[in-house]
Amino acid sequence: MKYLNERIRRNARAMLRKNWSKAVMLTIAVMAVLLLTALLESVLASVLNVYGLASMLYLYRGHLSMLFPERILPSLLLSVGLGLLQMALLYPLLLGISEWYFNLTYGGTEDNMRDVFRHFRTGRDFFRAVWLYFNIAVRRAFYFTIMQLPGVVMILLSTLFTQGNPSSLDRIMSIMGLAIGVCLVALGFITAGIFTRRYSLAPYLIAGDDRLTAGQALRLSVQATKGFKTSYAWFQFGFIGWALLSVFMLPLLYTLPYIWGSNALYARTLMEVRHIPICAGAAAKG
Repeated sequence: MKYLNERIRRNARAMLRKNWSKAVMLTIAVMAVLLLTALLESVLASVLNVYGLASMLYLYRGHLSMLFPERILPSLLLSVGLGLLQMALLYPLLLGISEWYFNLTYGGTEDNMRDVFRHFRTGRDFFRAVWLYFNIAVRRAFYFTIMQLPGVVMILLSTLFTQGNPSSLDRIMSIMGLAIGVCLVALGFITAGIFTRRYSLAPYLIAGDDRLTAGQALRLSVQATKGFKTSYAWFQFGFIGWALLSVFMLPLLYTLPYIWGSNALYARTLMEVRHIPICAGAAAKG
C-alpha cells in the first residue's frame, strides 16, 4: 500500500508537470472566492457597523453578556448571507476543478479552462454542485462532532475536579481526565477522518458520468469506498506535512495542486479497481 501511495504521488507530479501554471491559476481562483467574502465582511463592517457572527463573538469574547438579540441577529444574517454567497461561488468551482484534475489523469491537456466554470452555466449543474458539496460538508461536520463529543465531555468533566478548593487527589483526577479527553478527541478526529472518506469519491464519479445526481454520486461513493476508507484516509494524512508548510501561503500554490492531482489519481485508481464504468468521452471533456 505504501508503494502504491508513493507511485500515485509520483504520477501526480508528472501529470502536473506541464499544467502547473493552470493548476496555480485554479488555486488562486479558490483563494479569491474566500478572500472576496472576507473583504465583503470588512466593507459591511465599516459601512454598516455589522460584523459576521464569528467576528462579533471574538470582539465581545470578554463581555458576552452584552451580546443582546438586536446585536446577534444582524451578525447572524450577515454570516448566513456570506455563507450562501460563498457556497454559490465556491461549490460549482470546486466541482469543475475536480473534473479538470480527473480529466488530466486520462492524459488530457485541458487547454480549455472555461470548462472549469461549466457548472455555472445551467441551473441543473449549478444546484447539483451546491447540493453535493453542501451534503458532504454537513455529513462531515456531523460525524466529526459526534466522534469528538466523548473527548470534549471528558475534558469538561475533568474541570469539575478543580472547582472550589481541590485536593491533591482532585488535581490528579483532573489531569488524568484531561489526558484521556485529549486522547479521545484525537482518536475521534482520526476515526471521523477515516469514516468520512466514504464521500470523497462523489465529485470524481460525476466527472466520470455527468448523468449522475448528487445523491446518486454520494451513494455510489459510499459503496465504492467500502474496504478502502482507511487506506484512502492514510493516503490523505500523508499530506499533513505539506499542509503545515502552507501556513506560509506561498507553498500553498504548490501544495493544493499536488493534493488535488493526487486525490484525482487515487479516485481513478479506486474506480478502476471497483470496475466503475466511465461514460464515453467523459474523461476527455473540453
